[in-house]
Amino acid sequence: MNELQGLAFIERPYCTNRKAFERLISDENISITYQGKAIHDFQLQGLVKLGFGVAVIPESYIQKECDLKYIPIVLNNPIMRSIVLAYRKLPKSVVAVIEGTSLI
Repeated sequence: MNELQGLAFIERPYCTNRKAFERLISDENISITYQGKAIHDFQLQGLVKLGFGVAVIPESYIQKECDLKYIPIVLNNPIMRSIVLAYRKLPKSVVAVIEGTSLI
């Protein structure tokens, strides 16, 4: 989770699990920066596609043809919905840590 620190996020203020995510990052002592705010998911995905930042969204919202990559987020105390980190481009070190793989 600490790897999320320093990434630019796009805010999804209408999310029903937003408060749970904010508690999670607060409990982990992580500070995130919002670069923008979406008013609906289509706009959110567009902002991610344009490279404005990353977004935490329900996994079910990722469409095979949407040209976004995503990394499933596994939590010790899961939120009742399966979420993913949608991104256009991330440093390989961040992807490796989040996916739990080695860079070797």
